[in-house]
Amino acid sequence: MRLLAPALGSLKAPVALVEPPCAPCAQGLAYSVIRAEQVLLLRAKRSNDQLWSAEQILKASTCGAVLLWQTHARADALLRLLLAARSSTSLLFVFRPIREASDASLAELRVAVRPAEEGVNADIIKRKGPKFEGDLTVNVRPGAALMSARARSRRAVLPFEIEARATGDAFA
Repeated sequence: MRLLAPALGSLKAPVALVEPPCAPCAQGLAYSVIRAEQVLLLRAKRSNDQLWSAEQILKASTCGAVLLWQTHARADALLRLLLAARSSTSLLFVFRPIREASDASLAELRVAVRPAEEGVNADIIKRKGPKFEGDLTVNVRPGAALMSARARSRRAVLPFEIEARATGDAFA
């Protein structure tokens, strides 16, 4: 979230979080310059309901961004999301486990994100244009817990993959 916070914080429209791994924290959102009243939290037990909800939000273009966490997404469901995103003014981010990185996807941009000492390492799995060669480390502001005098011990963080769609002169 801290990696996306600058883009999400600049949006005027709401940001929809569809089935995030944990409930957003108001203080954490404020620290990331995302207004808590701007966040819509959607919970759905079934994967089909999560995908359908994200697709409907994209079709309606009522949110500035849709962030969807999926552990098992079929290729046809991802295609429907991509088509809805292409006709929408909303940004779309799909978070999937790193083990899904080798699966085929029609996403225009795929990034594998892993924790690093300085922030995060981003591996460009897929993008338009020539293959990206080299390392990409993004410095992110430390989390509020790390700034505390009672900072938590460093926990093992699992890497994840972000799928995004291109929009005009920026990427989502």
